[in-house]
Amino acid sequence: MKFFQMYKSRKYFQRMLLSITLLMIMFMAFFSFTFYYNSESVVLDLQEDANKKVLTQMNFNIRYMNELVKNLATSTFSDNQILPLMTHHEIETFELVNKLRRLEKIVDSTTFLKSIVVYNGICGCYYSTASGLAANTDPDVLLLKNYIGSTTDIPKLRLIPMRMSRGADDHDDINAFSFFIYDELTGPNSGQGRMENALIFNVKTEWLFDNMKTLNGIGNEPGNHIFIMDESGNILTPNREPKSNSNALAAALADKGAGSQLSSNMSSTFIGTFNGEKTIVSHLNFDTYQWKLVIVQPYERIVGKLDRMRNTSIVVTMLFLPLTALLSLLISHKLYRPIETLMEQFRKNTRREDKASFNEKDELLYMSSVYTHVLEKMRGIERDSLAKMSLVKHYYVRKLIMDSASLTPSEMQECIDQHRLQLKTDGPYLLAVLHIEHYSALSRKAKQADLRLYKFAITNITKEIMDKSFCNETVDMRGDHLAVLISVDGSSDRDSVLKAAAARLHEIQDTILAFYRISSTAALSDPIPSYEDISRHYGSALSLVRYRMVCGTGQVITTDRVKGNLNNRELHMPEKLEEKFIEELKAGNRQQIAAVLDRIFGCIAGLHADHVLFNMLRLSLMVSNTIREMNYHRLIPIDLDIQDFNRRIMEMEQLDEIREAFDSLVERLLDQLKQGDDNKHVILIDAIKEIIEEHYADKNLNLQQIASMVKMSPVYLGRMFKNCVGMSVADYINGVRLNITLELLGKEQYSITDIMDRVGFSNQSSYFRQFKKKFGVTPKEYRVKQLLDFS
Repeated sequence: MKFFQMYKSRKYFQRMLLSITLLMIMFMAFFSFTFYYNSESVVLDLQEDANKKVLTQMNFNIRYMNELVKNLATSTFSDNQILPLMTHHEIETFELVNKLRRLEKIVDSTTFLKSIVVYNGICGCYYSTASGLAANTDPDVLLLKNYIGSTTDIPKLRLIPMRMSRGADDHDDINAFSFFIYDELTGPNSGQGRMENALIFNVKTEWLFDNMKTLNGIGNEPGNHIFIMDESGNILTPNREPKSNSNALAAALADKGAGSQLSSNMSSTFIGTFNGEKTIVSHLNFDTYQWKLVIVQPYERIVGKLDRMRNTSIVVTMLFLPLTALLSLLISHKLYRPIETLMEQFRKNTRREDKASFNEKDELLYMSSVYTHVLEKMRGIERDSLAKMSLVKHYYVRKLIMDSASLTPSEMQECIDQHRLQLKTDGPYLLAVLHIEHYSALSRKAKQADLRLYKFAITNITKEIMDKSFCNETVDMRGDHLAVLISVDGSSDRDSVLKAAAARLHEIQDTILAFYRISSTAALSDPIPSYEDISRHYGSALSLVRYRMVCGTGQVITTDRVKGNLNNRELHMPEKLEEKFIEELKAGNRQQIAAVLDRIFGCIAGLHADHVLFNMLRLSLMVSNTIREMNYHRLIPIDLDIQDFNRRIMEMEQLDEIREAFDSLVERLLDQLKQGDDNKHVILIDAIKEIIEEHYADKNLNLQQIASMVKMSPVYLGRMFKNCVGMSVADYINGVRLNITLELLGKEQYSITDIMDRVGFSNQSSYFRQFKKKFGVTPKEYRVKQLLDFS
């Protein structure tokens, strides 16, 4: 009792005990089931082999019987004493009786013949040993007669299954095998299988089935049945077999779909249902005929002995269960002993709250949780230690890069040894600066935590790729760039070292772009002979990074690549180019402006980095001053936000981007110029129309007078008016005057002459001609028509 009490709280021990017990029980059950199943298969295989031997023997018996019947029929057919029954037209009664008696003796002398029937084709008569002289009225003879008459091709020298019925009882079907030997008919009605005369032997089915059962012992076992199936699928049974057995076999074959299997296989065996009972069905195809011999045996009689074996296995298993439980307990106790010892060690060195949680967990989960807790603490301590070491290491690397001159050789060596820097003390070195493009936009878009993660990943990628070729240290410089300090071999030549370092920097840029979609520009310094010069070359590398505006993004910039820019001391672009740009901008010629901008940006691309941005702002200032001058003489001023434009180009990092920004600015400027010209024309046209509507009565009103009023050239004013309105100024004046004429003609107090003077026409003939041209009638006719319509 104390033993069970001691292990009551040991959940893992309980599961171990239960698992071992169940495993042993399952093993025993599986072994018993496998043994029983295999025994059943072996018994069925043995029975199948035995049935095949039995069927083969039966096949031999059928073949023997066929030869026996064939020899007897051939000798009888050739007997001169019997031949007159088939060939004579008339036979005396006494002679007929003697010949039939001779046939009866042949029937009596054999055990397998049921009767002999003679067919005389000359007189169409039948003679039978079963009915004597009354053969033509015998039912069996009538059935044969019907068969002969309905069959065009009667098989010769073969046993033919014949079903001869004498009543309606289930047991009154007489199955027989008829054996035909005959002379074929000659003449016009001849044909294969047509009989002139025949001798027919009817063989007893009982003799065949009894012979097979006696020879093989099948019939002595209860529930065993033998059937013969002909080529048409008809089932033949002995006379004493009930007809229901044939139906049961047909149902069993149909239920299993075994018909095609019986037809295709020489022999087979399957499990079926016969009269509601599970049976074993075996078959064999005859080699003499297209028959099939089928044996049906009860399944339980064959495999019934296995049930006793199964019951014995169950009893043995049940008796073995207590022994299994005891054996499992002993095995579990032995296996649990190391775990118990380990548990004692954990209990001594764990906290009280951890001990309290033991009752809620099994032993392994408890030890796993304690181990995980300790491991997490150790990892946390390790991470803190590594983070502090990394911070200190990065601090000294940044100090070395930014203030290398302040370190003594001993301090340099101590720094390398203490922080395990992958650098040499005596140089030479290379310094690369990896600038993150559009860093300000990225810092606004991403969270600070994500930004730190990006820079951490880029630092690791840079360090890992550069380690393939050089000893180096990579550090985040707390801004938009990283610095890579590289130790190189002093024996290597300058060009090969710079080429190898540039190749690795290109690989770093491609990797960062592929993984994070962040573009970068790298600047690579010249070889640094001593560590004291690192800070100075760091400044030079930062200056090289500024040439990304000229070289483009994703590039590795070296001193050799921008040597022309470094040596260029020009402060700004040529003044003639500036004057040309202002002139074309005022003229609004797109093609000329684009050509001048190409020359301007070509000059800027060759300047020193300190002067590139200055000239960009200078170019923007030129555009601003030009717009101010143009607005002084314009009715509608040009409205462009130059301050916002300056802010945007200050954030751009490439000349191509700045050039696109200037193209966009110029395009908007030209669009406003065109729109302003269109608006100016609209205002001027409206003013001319207003002048005409107010001074149409002035007979001297014409294009010259209007042009002098608006202080413009008459030719330009007339062309502009016609382009905008679609008619000349004179036509528009006449149109206004004629429209006023229509209003005055409706008033009777004005004569036509008065109306002509009031609207400004000085010539009456011209007035009448203009009126009729526009309205199709004269003024007088128009007035008369208006009066008639009114009345």
